[in-house]
Amino acid sequence: MTNAKRFTLRHSVLAVLFLAPMAKATVTCGSLFGTKNPPIAYEQVKVAISSDKLTKLARSNAPQSWAWFKKYSGDFVPENILKYEGMIEGDPHNGNYGPTVVNGKVKWRSLDYDDAGRGPYILDFAKFLIATKAVDSVKKVKASDLWEQYQRGIEGKEYKNPPKRITELLEMSPEQFRDMEVKKALKFSNGDRLINDGERSTKITDKKMHNLVMEIFRRHLSEGLEVLDVGGREKEGGGSGSVNGEGGALRFIGLVKGKDGRNTLYELKQDFESGIENYQPQDVSLQEILNFHVIGKGQTDANYQEVNVNIDGDKRFVLRPKPLYFYDYANKAKTMSQQEEFQDLSLYNAWYKGRMVSQQKNAGSYLKALQADKNGEIFEGVKRMTWEYLEFIEKYLPEE
Repeated sequence: MTNAKRFTLRHSVLAVLFLAPMAKATVTCGSLFGTKNPPIAYEQVKVAISSDKLTKLARSNAPQSWAWFKKYSGDFVPENILKYEGMIEGDPHNGNYGPTVVNGKVKWRSLDYDDAGRGPYILDFAKFLIATKAVDSVKKVKASDLWEQYQRGIEGKEYKNPPKRITELLEMSPEQFRDMEVKKALKFSNGDRLINDGERSTKITDKKMHNLVMEIFRRHLSEGLEVLDVGGREKEGGGSGSVNGEGGALRFIGLVKGKDGRNTLYELKQDFESGIENYQPQDVSLQEILNFHVIGKGQTDANYQEVNVNIDGDKRFVLRPKPLYFYDYANKAKTMSQQEEFQDLSLYNAWYKGRMVSQQKNAGSYLKALQADKNGEIFEGVKRMTWEYLEFIEKYLPEE
């Protein structure tokens, strides 16, 4: 069997196993790729569908993408670069980064670590590139520029001229940031009650469950905070959460009165199986993930807690202030200023990803391996993998 046919067959099998349940396919699995070879490195797939649909699929299928990586990453990048592993995000995209307050200071952080764990650094960058290129129709962000910033981050270099909006956010005082949190809570509530309209919040109709969630908030919120009302996860993005677990993890929000008498939102989110499990087994604890991605090694923050609860069996949750997601331009980056901001944000987050790698023990040897690749085999392979994956998932978008 030729390599091209073997590649095609494996795509068909993976499609049946992981993507077929998602939506009605526009083509059958058997004709997924025909007998053509993967696109050459510089050839960009011309997506004949709206960018928002492709982006939603690229962002909401972390388990499937990591299964795909397990099957095919060796066809694109050298095996020796895959051995460099450490703490990664698992589902990196621009909508999952933003500001939050950690121990009294506004910090730029990964805001969504549902699929975080331990895996190859290079594949996590590829996942970020895939998510960025899925909305590339709104602004051409060069893969080479993202790659450059990523390596600058690994080297520990500072980001030159950060985007104005990010600088403004990181220079905020905690009090100014709280004003924004309060403003958002006003959109989700009416007085001391959440607005259960199915969009902002979903009513927990089971009284026993409602009382249990209220009690969890009461028991674990920091001293001086008071839970006023609880509800289900609002409908945003394509994440894994739901009020009843049908979408994967259980997820609740709480309207909480602060010490200053003003209301903000908190989130109780189940720690669900990481998508990276489909690449390799995970033995990383939730606390390790929180310490690496949010709080800081050896530090604690009462606003970020691991909570163990018996809801139809023992489950782990994170209790935290509900993040403020500023950048989600999959659907709304229409103006030139928004498109430029998307590009700036993509470059900054590529650097931030590299900076997080730089904090790990094997960062130096990983960087040397990247720099030793004078022919650009690794980068070209990552690009080829990106185009191939985008073309793969395009076949599984729902029909109009």
